[in-house]
Amino acid sequence: MNAVRLFLVMFALFAFAHAAPAPPQVIVNNATMQCADYSAGDECTSCEIPQGWASLGYGNPECPSGYSRITVSLECHPSQSGFCCSEGHSGGNGNCTNMVVSSQRNECAFVTNPPSAQQCILPTEWQKEPSAGDWLCPGGYSWANVSCGMHETGNLPESFCPIAFVFPMLGLALLVFKK
Repeated sequence: MNAVRLFLVMFALFAFAHAAPAPPQVIVNNATMQCADYSAGDECTSCEIPQGWASLGYGNPECPSGYSRITVSLECHPSQSGFCCSEGHSGGNGNCTNMVVSSQRNECAFVTNPPSAQQCILPTEWQKEPSAGDWLCPGGYSWANVSCGMHETGNLPESFCPIAFVFPMLGLALLVFKK
């Protein structure tokens, strides 16, 4: 009976756990004697400490004596992952630029070899990012792989090898004409 209670308590703790942003840090620039608050991001966004600055680590929220507290601009990078581009995820939105959605197949995908998803000619069931609004994979959809076919400029993708296409066609033509 105690094992069942322990299981239920553990399940309740993990079932309602959500991802949290990285704990705040204080960063310092020893050359200018300045400090600033810094957040490294979360599981969907990573922020870099600016050049010339160093972290004092977690759990040290105070500026060193004689330092002035300022606000710094951070360079943050959203990650391209299915988790970060799905509705209802915890964390900041990811980089969903090359994501496409198929409502017919209930799937989302990142175009694997794009100049950009907007320039690819895709099968008709796949939709590209709309010009405005949030672009997230609907809840309950699964993730698939989609490659870029021809580009909208009419150029074939770099991976297309015409020789690999021509030689089998020549062989087939010779067989047909030989009979």
